[in-house]
Amino acid sequence: MKRSFRTATVFAGVAALGTALAPAAHAATTAPGTMTRITPGITGGDCSKTGHGIGVLVLYYPGTHGPGCFSGTGIYRLGAPTRFKSYCADHLKGHMWIGHKAYGFTEGVHPLYSQLVSQVSISTYTSHSTICLD
Repeated sequence: MKRSFRTATVFAGVAALGTALAPAAHAATTAPGTMTRITPGITGGDCSKTGHGIGVLVLYYPGTHGPGCFSGTGIYRLGAPTRFKSYCADHLKGHMWIGHKAYGFTEGVHPLYSQLVSQVSISTYTSHSTICLD
C-alpha cells in the first residue's frame, strides 16, 4: 500500500511540473535585429514609415540612420539590443531596458550615450509637451 501511494505521488508531482513548464516550452522566439510587438496597444518602427506626433517616444540612433518611433501603451521588444544616442518623449512616461534592467524615462529630450536598449515600455501619458524632431 505504501509503495503504490509513493509511486502515485511521484507521478502526480512530475505531471504537475510538466504542466507548469509547458507554457515556457511554447514561448515565441525573435530573430536578432527584428522588432516584436508584445502588447497590443503599442506600435513602433522607423519614423519615416510610422510618422510621429503627440504622444510618441523617439529613439535616435548614432550616425545617419533615421530615428525609431513608438506610441501607445504597452511593451515593445526590439529583436536584438540596439544602440541609441538619445531619446525624446512627447507626453509619455515609461521604461527602457538597458543591460537587462528597466530605467524610467520622462518627457523631454535626454541623452542615452549609445546605450544598448532591448525593449521599451510606455505606461502613461503626461500633460507636458515636447517637440521631437527627426
